[in-house]
Amino acid sequence: MSKRKSIKAKPKLTPDRPYDNDRIRAEMTLKRMKVEDVADRAEVAPKTVSAIRNGKAEVQVDKLKRVVDAVGLPMEEIFKERAVA
Repeated sequence: MSKRKSIKAKPKLTPDRPYDNDRIRAEMTLKRMKVEDVADRAEVAPKTVSAIRNGKAEVQVDKLKRVVDAVGLPMEEIFKERAVA
């Protein structure tokens, strides 16, 4: 019988989780950063940056961290509670 390595799933965040994609978008706009620029800096696909910015897809935590770092935000900034209008 062969031994298989166990593959641990990376934790994922979904749009219903409390990360603030609007904060990421605002910072990108303020710094005039294009999706492609952030993708290059974060070493992820542009569609990943777009999904994070728009809060549309499940996101691996490590990719979220790379995008947040590339935008220049501290990770805890995007987990602050959002103001309710």
